Formats: sequence, C-alpha cells, structure tokens
Amino acid sequence: MKKSFLFGLAVIFIFSSCHRHTIPPASNPPAASIYANPVIIVDAHGNIVASANDLPPNADKTILNVENARGYTPEQQKNLAYRYKYIPPRIMFVPDALAKTTNRGMYYVYKSKFWYWKKPNGYFYLDETYYN
Repeated sequence: MKKSFLFGLAVIFIFSSCHRHTIPPASNPPAASIYANPVIIVDAHGNIVASANDLPPNADKTILNVENARGYTPEQQKNLAYRYKYIPPRIMFVPDALAKTTNRGMYYVYKSKFWYWKKPNGYFYLDETYYN
C-alpha cells in the first residue's frame, strides 16, 4: 500500500511538472536584424553612402569624413571592371558576427568574391590585390 501510494505521488508529480512548458519571451526581430548585414561606407566612386544612423552606436563615426572618401583611380576601375565585371565598394562596416578570423586578421567575403580586411579603425577595406 505504501509503495503504491508513493508511486502514485511520483506519477502525479511527473505529469504535473511536464505539462508546464516555459515559452521564452519573443525577441524583437527588427531590432536584432538592424546590424545583421554589412553596411557600405564608401562606394566604388568615393562617395560616402552611409550615415551615422546606419552604424551601431559604438562604431567610430569619424570614418564618415570626406578625407576617407577616396574612389578608385580610372586605371583601377578599368582593371576591376575587366577582371570581375563589377566594381566593389572600398570601405564597409561588417558586424563581428559575419566576420571570420585567421592569423592575418579578421576578414569578410563580399558577394562570394571580394575579400575585405579589418583595419584598426574597425572598418573593412577591400584587399589591395584586387585593384593593384
């Protein structure tokens, strides 16, 4: 009798605890996805296309100066257009979650073709081997 009573209590305890599923609170997907993609800072023609609102709060905003906006030379543009049929942007902001690390540093592959390397200012610059 005592064993069946304890067994019954154990079964009731197990069933009562199993039916309560905790559901995690819903996250805010738009806020989480704001910085989920790379942001082009300086395009191929040397134009600053990003604004301070496009960058996360902790990013260095001094990159948005006109001094940093430098396009490719006409010879470099011609070389890129001939070799790759596309002229990639010069400078990008890439979230750390998308970047990969090697012994040379952090990098990001844009459009499965162009390698960007992270510089000390926190932004990714196109590898010079593409246009030199």
